[in-house]
Amino acid sequence: MNPFSVYTLTNKNGMEVTLTDLGATVMDIRIPGSDLRGEARSVVLGYPAPEDYLEGQYYFGAMVGRYANRIKGGVFELDGVSVQMEQNEFPNTLHGGFDLYSKRIWAVSRFSAEEGAVTFHLESPDGDQGLPGRARIDVSYRLTDSNRLVIHYQAVSDKTTVFNLTNHSYFNLNGSDAESAADHDLRMFCEKYTPTDAELIPTGEILSVTGTQLDFNAGKKIGSDFVYDHNYVITAPSLTEPFAVLHSEKTGITLRAYTDLPAVQVYTGNRGVCLETQFFPDSPNHPNFPSTVFQAGQIFDRTTIYEFLF
Repeated sequence: MNPFSVYTLTNKNGMEVTLTDLGATVMDIRIPGSDLRGEARSVVLGYPAPEDYLEGQYYFGAMVGRYANRIKGGVFELDGVSVQMEQNEFPNTLHGGFDLYSKRIWAVSRFSAEEGAVTFHLESPDGDQGLPGRARIDVSYRLTDSNRLVIHYQAVSDKTTVFNLTNHSYFNLNGSDAESAADHDLRMFCEKYTPTDAELIPTGEILSVTGTQLDFNAGKKIGSDFVYDHNYVITAPSLTEPFAVLHSEKTGITLRAYTDLPAVQVYTGNRGVCLETQFFPDSPNHPNFPSTVFQAGQIFDRTTIYEFLF
């Protein structure tokens, strides 16, 4: 008996989003009538079956936390006490440690095919991944008739802790079977970024992208001569104005991304483009970064929207 469940959200336009309770993962996003035969085109990278994600190494479509991205040495100070996380990217921590949220089965607290919505729930015990506090985490996905995939995160802990939750989907608007997304046009409203050291840990600086290869404010092709793995500071986080616009001339599909989070990790690899909305990496070790510390009972409540035009 397969221990994993699959849920499909559809809208009136024929768009489909497929998810699994393993990792609260987006397995597929299908755009109707967009391939050469007039059939649906998959625009995210993934695997055909939920069990395949157990062995996958790239976080395809997964929910990532309790602290997404990197923490230097896996250690930081919280209320005067040193917190040591699992160093799964030794000597640092990446996406929470060895016991990944993406490899756990999440409970389904709500599913409505009529509303195109599903909510996944995870109980994270005190000390999980080395972090204090018993945390209750919910992530809901809703597909609207305006072709928006709305991702809503809520989390709360009974002790002061850190939260940084994201979705790790890899987009390829040419199709999930395409060899590259290098020909995609990307425009981002992000005037600054956080430079890193050789281990991709932020130095603590916040610098302008102007005059660098990282500047997408006017829009340009991603290209294949440079691998992006950078945290961009979103100039004006908003759920009504996009922080990024991704477009494929080949298919005519456009993705607009919105969030009320302060930053986005742009990663180009494994044939897709990640737009991981987040707080800054290693924030607990940098007082000048937006704080990721949440007091006991304080709710982490953030939203990201991926809107598709086709």
